[in-house]
Amino acid sequence: MSQEFWWQLLEALWQIAERTADWQSDAELPPQQGLSQQLLAGELPLTLAYLLPEMRPVYKLQGGAYEALSDGLIELLNGRGLVHGQYLSCLRPLLASWTRCRLLGEKFKKGAWSRQADAQFQQLTTHAVALSSPQGTPLLGVPHNAPWTADFLRTALHIANDAADICAARALFKKKLTSSLRGKQVDVVPETSENCEWAGVAYMRTSWQRRAPAVAIDYSRPDLRLEVWGESERLIAGTWSWETTLGGKRLEPAGCWEEVCWFSDDDVDYLELAIDLANGARLERQVLLVRDELFLLLSDNVMGAPSGKICHRYRLPLDGNIAFQPEAETREGLLHAARPVARVLPLALPEWRCAPRTGQLLAAHRHLQLEQEREGTNMAGPLLIDLKKSRSKKPCTWRQLTVAQALEIQPHDVAVGYRAQCGKQQWLFYRSLAEPANRTLLGQNFSIECVVARFLAPSGEIDELLEIE
Repeated sequence: MSQEFWWQLLEALWQIAERTADWQSDAELPPQQGLSQQLLAGELPLTLAYLLPEMRPVYKLQGGAYEALSDGLIELLNGRGLVHGQYLSCLRPLLASWTRCRLLGEKFKKGAWSRQADAQFQQLTTHAVALSSPQGTPLLGVPHNAPWTADFLRTALHIANDAADICAARALFKKKLTSSLRGKQVDVVPETSENCEWAGVAYMRTSWQRRAPAVAIDYSRPDLRLEVWGESERLIAGTWSWETTLGGKRLEPAGCWEEVCWFSDDDVDYLELAIDLANGARLERQVLLVRDELFLLLSDNVMGAPSGKICHRYRLPLDGNIAFQPEAETREGLLHAARPVARVLPLALPEWRCAPRTGQLLAAHRHLQLEQEREGTNMAGPLLIDLKKSRSKKPCTWRQLTVAQALEIQPHDVAVGYRAQCGKQQWLFYRSLAEPANRTLLGQNFSIECVVARFLAPSGEIDELLEIE
């Protein structure tokens, strides 16, 4: 370019850096605005100072960039490197910018940002890998949904310098993406699951293997988003919408999602959320991923509604390559790609279609839709998704169990229990919808809120996977 144009370009970039120097980082800002702030108030002046250190006024821009980048990493992340839910769409562009800045910062004595911010960056790379599909695309990452490139992944992981992250990436992604990763193979990997109420984000994995099930949840806004993977296929992706009516009148949400319970161990990952509804009602949403058993339990529980006819419907958006194939005589169905990849069981509905209908499970407008209606004040709407492909060809069955208290059968709005079998595996599910009390089902006594267990036939004993008091 000509000398005159070069100086005009430098002047224009200088003015942009000057005008944006006082922009502040805030997780409540719209994502594109927050990303622009980091690019223009952080990376741009740092780049100018890096390229033109002989120009003292330009070199001094590094000070403002240091502050802007430090504040950005601290304000937009949760203290452990996890981005706020509304910034999931900009996770990769932010990580790309911060990775470039981290490299540029090696030229400066103070670096690109503070030590506290650097600790955040180190942990961010772990979450960025965890929030990735086997194809390398970001989970819940629309509209920035481009997959990792080999050089971007390599640079980010090597800067973070965590052997466990590199090991996880090698297990999750194809060799084409990870062949350039340096470092010895290690046996240590990061935790497969994480949740943060401030961020409104949770992710769950049964393992780091490419075909292992993975679930990501963004509950930072009332329109909760969900993404589910199994057998390297994306099954569900988008807004988990719902509609609750009482006596024909819709119960509108009256707040935001709140974390009720988060639990993770060697057996399960469990997240329970709640949102207030009109008329004093409450919707409690359960997400349970079981590691060894390879199933996912999704449930909406309407709680505390005035007595009447409760109708609840929720819709799970199916991936474009997935179709729901219902069975002809029973109410379950299969999720199909080129082949069956998962089985879906509506536990609260009668198994056989000839039984009286209290709801239905169907595909509608590229969504998997569960509808239920009951008289009472509480209602449970569980959906069991069996993610083990080999079991999709095996027989399955389920039953609603009788729950008793003080030798009296309890109505469905007090407590519910289910028994499900897929192949040789059997499970027991119990949920108290009223105040917990000493109740019995299938020869088991429970005085707590929720139990999920393996049912060991023919002994009738159970092996508890999850217990919520």
